[in-house]
Amino acid sequence: MRNGEDGAACREGRRKANRRANRRANRKGRGEMEARPLRPESAKGLVVCITEQMERRVGPAQYVLRDRRSADVHLNIHVVPANPKRPYTTLYTTGLSQKRMKVPPCGCGGDGYAELMITLPESWPIEPDTRGEHLTWPVAWLRDLALYPHRAGTWLGWGHTLPNGDPPAPLAENTTLSGVLLLPPPSFERPQLTHPNGAPIDLLALIPLHRAELDLKLEEGIDALVSRLALYNMTEVVDVDRPDVTRMP
Repeated sequence: MRNGEDGAACREGRRKANRRANRRANRKGRGEMEARPLRPESAKGLVVCITEQMERRVGPAQYVLRDRRSADVHLNIHVVPANPKRPYTTLYTTGLSQKRMKVPPCGCGGDGYAELMITLPESWPIEPDTRGEHLTWPVAWLRDLALYPHRAGTWLGWGHTLPNGDPPAPLAENTTLSGVLLLPPPSFERPQLTHPNGAPIDLLALIPLHRAELDLKLEEGIDALVSRLALYNMTEVVDVDRPDVTRMP
């Protein structure tokens, strides 16, 4: 998807949001309030912008999980069921890019905007009333990681690994996966979105890792880990039973 197309989608999304705001103002009575156009960086304008871009890539969301506990950003998790465009269940965030992350001055953090996603098998049950850590940990990780940079004054980017505690513990009772790796989604030809302000947004996929794989990255670097994962054709689709690539011949 070209930058120009994504930018046009953002502008059209803002126009739609502005029209909705005007309709709400008119319903309240003419002269009672003035409907001001949404700023490009506003939470609602951002959601419209990103959602339209993601719909073209993965399809429309079936529903949206909203996190109302954070004062830092307005965080949503969009749940997209498997469809002809993409035969997996896809979860992605909107809200992390509402604010620019505090990236280092070296420029390795890009423009400081990112959103997160995770890809699950079609059979994975994700509903608003889903219970059980073995099913809900993907939602919890998306939520916690999306809030983390703004709460901690830091940033997330390509190649970052995050363990589930110290020492790393399994993500759930039905797996030995114990942390995640952030990578551009391999299935995306262009793993960037366009912010309403025109800046690129890095789209980062959560790739669950075994403890030894986390250690491999720390000891030998991100290139060694990614090469090992690629050697065994590991994809972005979560497989709680997948083997540890450090133990494979």
